[in-house]
Amino acid sequence: MRRELTSRIMPRTTLNLDSAVLRELKARSAAEGRSLGEVASDLLTRSFQEMKKPAKHEFIWRTADLGTPLVDLYDKEAVRRA
Repeated sequence: MRRELTSRIMPRTTLNLDSAVLRELKARSAAEGRSLGEVASDLLTRSFQEMKKPAKHEFIWRTADLGTPLVDLYDKEAVRRA
C-alpha cells in the first residue's frame, strides 16, 4: 500500500546516468542515509537554483573622451599606415 501511495505523490522517471555519476550518487546516498532519489533531487534542485542566479560580474562598457584623434579616421591610407 505504501508503494502505491508514494508513486501517486511523487512522479517517477528513468534516467540514463554515467556510471561515475551513479557511483557518486550511491556513495552520497549511503553517507547521508537518504535514498538515491532524494540525493539526486537535492543536487539537481541546487544546480537549477545556481543556473537561475544572475551573473556576479555584469559587463560595464566604460567610455572616455580621448580627445582629438592622432590619425584622420576618414583617410584609409593614414589609418593603414598607423
